[in-house]
Amino acid sequence: MNNPMTRRAALCAAPAILTPIATLVSAATEPDDPVLPHYRAWLAARADWLRAAELPGNGNLEHPDSREAELREQQALELMIETPPTSLAGIAALVFIFWDWEGPSSLNAARFEEECQLLPNKLLLAIWKATSGQNGAPERLTGGAA
Repeated sequence: MNNPMTRRAALCAAPAILTPIATLVSAATEPDDPVLPHYRAWLAARADWLRAAELPGNGNLEHPDSREAELREQQALELMIETPPTSLAGIAALVFIFWDWEGPSSLNAARFEEECQLLPNKLLLAIWKATSGQNGAPERLTGGAA
């Protein structure tokens, strides 16, 4: 992960946002894409990890709940990587994760916008918009400017 911000620092900097591409993966409209169940598992594991990071005495993220959630997150990610998407929503889910890990990392809104103008981020954002049907950047799970 090239993102210079640690997960803990990002967590402490802003409240979690846990509704990325919710409209794409809602039960009522979900396409039959094999990536999406793994994406939902990844989101659930990330939400559990964020909650566990708030536990008293878990400053080093060594609590069993943190480790278990991180393991589930990694397993879901590996399954998504191994599973070819079959819909735009499946591609958007993969793009979301890539954006969350490698996209702009600044929590400062002005700096975030500058980072969005870098060519790799502009390309990723164009793919996101085309696959998600959304106009803006993906919301970051760890909060901050988006």
